[in-house]
Amino acid sequence: MPTQEQIAQFVQKLLMIAGGFAAGYLAAWLACVGFDKTVIKGKSPDGLHKWARRIGGVLVALVVAFFIFRGGTGTGDGTGTGDGTGSGQATSPSTNPAAAAPSTPKLPEVAVDAVPVPVTVYAGAAVERGTEKFFAFGDPPGAKTDLSGLATAVRATGQDKSKVVVAYTLDGTAATTTTAFLVLQDEAKRLGVAIMPKADFDRLRRK
Repeated sequence: MPTQEQIAQFVQKLLMIAGGFAAGYLAAWLACVGFDKTVIKGKSPDGLHKWARRIGGVLVALVVAFFIFRGGTGTGDGTGTGDGTGSGQATSPSTNPAAAAPSTPKLPEVAVDAVPVPVTVYAGAAVERGTEKFFAFGDPPGAKTDLSGLATAVRATGQDKSKVVVAYTLDGTAATTTTAFLVLQDEAKRLGVAIMPKADFDRLRRK
C-alpha cells in the first residue's frame, strides 16, 4: 500500500503536469495572437484559437509527464522493506576461485627446430616522440626502429615460416594491451608466423 510520502509525491507530479498544460495553453495563445498581428494582420477564427491552445497545453503536459515519470513512480530513495537475509549461503562469482582465475592464453605449437625472431616492444616515454620506433630486434635488442624490419628479420632466418617464431619481450613501458603490441601481433599474423613471449619460447626449447 502506498505510503503518505509516495502519495504526496504523486500528487506533486500531477500538479507539475497541470502546470505544464497551463504553460503550453498560454504559449499557444500568445503564438496565435502574434500570428494574427504579424502574419495575417487580422483575427483568425476563434475555433482555431481554441484548438491551438488545447493542443499546445496537451503537448507540453505530455513532455512534462515523460520527464517526471520515466524513472518510475517510487520514492527514489533506494530503500526497501527486506532485511537482506536468507537461509542459504550466498555465492558470488568473485568468491569462486575457478571462476575468478583468468584464462591462460594457449601457446602456439612450434616446431622443435623453430628459429626465433627476438623483438622487444616499447611504449610511452621509451619511444622517441613523433616516431613509430616501438620495436627493437635481436637478442640483446638493437636500435629502436619501426615494424618494417619484422618482415626482413623473418626472411633473414632462411627458414620456412612454419619454423619461425616472433619471440617478443615487453619493455616495462609496454603491455599486451598497448597499440605497439597489437600492431606487432597483427603483423605476425599477416606474415603467417607464430608469436609468443620469449620467456615461453626459451622454456619450450629447454624441454
